[in-house]
Amino acid sequence: MLSRKAALLLILAACCTLFGAEVLARPMRAECTGPAAPGEQFLGQVTPAEANTLLKVFGQSKRFLLLDVRTESEYEAGHLAGSRQLDFYAPDFPKLLAAIPRDVVILVYCASGNRSKQTMTMLGSLCFPVVLDLQGGVKRWVGEGYPLVQ
Repeated sequence: MLSRKAALLLILAACCTLFGAEVLARPMRAECTGPAAPGEQFLGQVTPAEANTLLKVFGQSKRFLLLDVRTESEYEAGHLAGSRQLDFYAPDFPKLLAAIPRDVVILVYCASGNRSKQTMTMLGSLCFPVVLDLQGGVKRWVGEGYPLVQ
């Protein structure tokens, strides 16, 4: 019998593959006026272990974006491999988010989870179909033994 953790990771990977593909295959609404209807969107949080599994499975895909919303100095001090940095505090942050292609699954993180959770909500209001937030951010990621790169 699979352990609860192994089963959860397997289910998460399968759901992201199937649900993400289904959502991303749908045409985007012509005009985004707010959050998508139920079933059109998946917004949720993942643990560092679940995020690590997602990165192993989807990290090299062009339809997956690992988004760091910390400041440039925080990013340069150490970040998750393969991430793209957009400063949450930049005056044009909402405009930069809106410029991200809608056909990607986004895993967003920050230092502790506050900015990334707000960003997940913002991306949801911009009609992004699949947005995941790393619970506890970099602090929890490192605390659970996962590496950063510089």
